[in-house]
Amino acid sequence: MIAIAVGFAVALLQPQLLPATFSIAIVTVIAPLLILVPQTRSSHLSLFLVGFLYVNLWGAMQLDQRLSESLKRTDWKIQGVVSDIPRYQHNVVRFKVDVEEVQGLSINDQTNLQRLSLSWYGPDSTIALGDRVDLTVRLKPPHGLVNPAGFDYERWLLAKGVDATGYVRGPVIVLSDTNSFISRARIWINLTVQTQFESQQTIALFQALTTGTKSMLEAEDWDLLKHSGAVHLAVISGLHIGFIALCGWWIGRLAGFLFYGYRFQHQYPYIGAISLTAFYLLISGVGIPAQRAFIMLAVLLFTGSRMFYLDHWTRWWIAIVTVLFFNPMSLFEPGFWLSFSAVALLIWISQFSRGWRMVLNLQLLLMIGMLPLYLLYFSGVSVIAPFFNLIAIPFFSVLVPMLFIHLGLSTLGIDLFIPLLKGMSDIFWWLLEWNQEIKFGYWQLDSPSFLVLVLVALTVACLLLVRMSVPLWVVLVLLMPAIVGSSVLNKTSSDFKAWVYDVGQGLAVRVQVGEYQLLYDTGPSYRSGGTAFERAVLPHFQNENIDTIDHLILSHSDNDHAGGASVILDTIKVGSVITSFGYAGSEFCVADKNWEIDGVKFTFLAGSKGGNANDRSCVLMIESRHCSLLLPGDISAKKEQELIPKIESSIDWLVASHHGSKTSSSSAFIKSIKPSNVIFSAGYANAFGHPHSKVVKRFIDKGVNTYETAADGAIMLIADAKKGCKTITMREDAKRFWRSF
Repeated sequence: MIAIAVGFAVALLQPQLLPATFSIAIVTVIAPLLILVPQTRSSHLSLFLVGFLYVNLWGAMQLDQRLSESLKRTDWKIQGVVSDIPRYQHNVVRFKVDVEEVQGLSINDQTNLQRLSLSWYGPDSTIALGDRVDLTVRLKPPHGLVNPAGFDYERWLLAKGVDATGYVRGPVIVLSDTNSFISRARIWINLTVQTQFESQQTIALFQALTTGTKSMLEAEDWDLLKHSGAVHLAVISGLHIGFIALCGWWIGRLAGFLFYGYRFQHQYPYIGAISLTAFYLLISGVGIPAQRAFIMLAVLLFTGSRMFYLDHWTRWWIAIVTVLFFNPMSLFEPGFWLSFSAVALLIWISQFSRGWRMVLNLQLLLMIGMLPLYLLYFSGVSVIAPFFNLIAIPFFSVLVPMLFIHLGLSTLGIDLFIPLLKGMSDIFWWLLEWNQEIKFGYWQLDSPSFLVLVLVALTVACLLLVRMSVPLWVVLVLLMPAIVGSSVLNKTSSDFKAWVYDVGQGLAVRVQVGEYQLLYDTGPSYRSGGTAFERAVLPHFQNENIDTIDHLILSHSDNDHAGGASVILDTIKVGSVITSFGYAGSEFCVADKNWEIDGVKFTFLAGSKGGNANDRSCVLMIESRHCSLLLPGDISAKKEQELIPKIESSIDWLVASHHGSKTSSSSAFIKSIKPSNVIFSAGYANAFGHPHSKVVKRFIDKGVNTYETAADGAIMLIADAKKGCKTITMREDAKRFWRSF
């Protein structure tokens, strides 16, 4: 099991999958050599190769199904089945379709599309899980924003088996209803919960506990859960599977008494437990923590019913391999590591404690043991979680079975438990809100470096292995880097750093000089709700524990540059706001205004004057002794000409004006400022055709290095006295086989 799991992991961490011919060559060369290796080692190596080659084959098949890059922004006629519960939000419906028939409307090309992720703007009807639909869609290959600490959307799409994304064009015709019993049950449960309860938090909690639908949980709800260390209670996991299994076991015991003397009556508890948990697994959407718990439970029940024994660790490894076999991408999910690590700790702790002593120590030891993962994924830990869970876990052991009993009775028109369930939900959310008032309840730390994680893991190992008898001063020394913060220990000598974030069709640039932070533009807001800043930039801020921006500069009023301004002002402390259009509480950018931070000079070359909003953009020059960066906003070629006399030396980095539009970046301007590198911040397959091919050619013809956020992801610029002006792109620096380009 270990050898297979390691094979899976090594294959998944490859920057690029092995070609099929190379995989065949490996088998051909190594297979004969295994005869010469001792049997134990050869079996381990063979199993490692099985895992390694399986993932390569699986990945190749998944990527082969994807829509070709040459077919981006093409229209297709699709017939298929809605394969998940549609999410209705801000007049947009998001859903997945398993494709049955596909036909290109303007393309004579063959595709092997299996599943699509679609958005339907302004829907004029409703659709449900299991509906067979006929629709016209515009598609593009799976592609996502790639930013430091950001959500890896392309990895998520691969894990979900999505071969293309897009949006609906025209009406959606429902041809028939193909709902299975499970699909109908999921739909009925969600509708019943929405009908019977009024509170958004109650509906969100009960849907999450039954069908695994978490779309109703707001960001504020997740914050409450995180602060109390109760996220695992709202995400179906081993805890919930265990509650249901216990109910199934006692139902089986009862059946055994009722049918005493019948054949196989001793098997009834096993059958009851596995049947009820299998039903719950399917109803809940088959999430990774639930998969893990069900597999381990199934192995336990099967071996128990057949009267032979497998130890806990063997069941644990079987569960890991089985989960990875069905979906290798699970390895990259936080839930995979959190879930399996928590179970591993439970297995290990149970070897030393029994009875009430284990119950009292368990939560504290779990918090300590999970600390490295909490820091890695959340950069923080809830210190009140051990005490809260002592109350919450018994509370949920009653709530979850009662909720399903209530739903079962509701099918008969009996709604006796509604007041009780409502009261229990209100108590739970009240406790979470009360816990949030405890200021020290959640410790938020800097995003840990690899060294910090190693030291924390070493501390945890010492505490657990010698059972909390390590001297306090040793613990404090080892934890000091995490407490002080990585940013304090890892100060660099660079003049300045800048990040041109991948925000799609828009612009957001962060500049850092020591502790000083500047944000130039925010990226767009979306008509479906939310902003690019929240998706692409804020996670990086939170990862680096940045809660203050000294200067927020909004180059001009267009949505793709200033759409996230209100969110920034609501979530982050801003020293001053500078704009070209008089945003509330801001000051205007004015040509020749400048300031200096630690030897780095910031100068507005133009701003607030021009014939239109684009030409009134705040044009900012950033110069150190060694490197320079020019941010021109969306100015036109005419405005660029006015800047030429003000730029006396060549530019190291130029963020192309207007995302590479053909109305900007004239040959004369490029020739005059002599940029070494140009960056086009534009959306993938955008409708404007940015950057324009002629503009890109102008830069290339003059020997300028070109970068595009759509193709390169976020781009980091480092101005350093020793290393010079260094450019790092995320898609190159963190290559993954599932990422396009």
